Amino acid sequence: MQEQKVYDFLQGLLPNDMQFMNPYLDDDPAPKSNFVQMTVLPVRPVGRSQQREVSFDETDKNVQVAYDLERIYTVQFDFYGPDAFENALIYQQTLEVNLKEIPNPIGNLKTFSEIRNLTDLQENKRFLKRYSFDVELYIIDSISKEQPYLTRFQKTLVRAGNG
Repeated sequence: MQEQKVYDFLQGLLPNDMQFMNPYLDDDPAPKSNFVQMTVLPVRPVGRSQQREVSFDETDKNVQVAYDLERIYTVQFDFYGPDAFENALIYQQTLEVNLKEIPNPIGNLKTFSEIRNLTDLQENKRFLKRYSFDVELYIIDSISKEQPYLTRFQKTLVRAGNG
């Protein structure tokens, strides 16, 4: 799954009153008010790829086969600003409720981590409030391949001694 699709999906489940910033943007200054960043952390496979037939092309005698692999995506949410703690509490609960209620999600909730206080003392002797939590999602990734398909088999039996 594309990283941006994971971000868009999760951001769509949260209230719109918070500014989201993409992680690792060195050129853009951080906002002065409250904002949040999401970062995809480890992605772990749960099992082996499972094969399934998607479609069959009768003219070319090919079958489209998909291979599905369930993975656990860990996404870290970092809340910054004066209301970072309250926003982390509200957003974690909102995300939990919305992940359970949305029809046909791209991923299903596995677990949430605890909310961590990562407040930092900056060089200018001011505190940068930061609270963080992780969410683990089950997401199924698929790739597809085209394979030849056997449509007809002709067998000729030759028996010895029937001459």
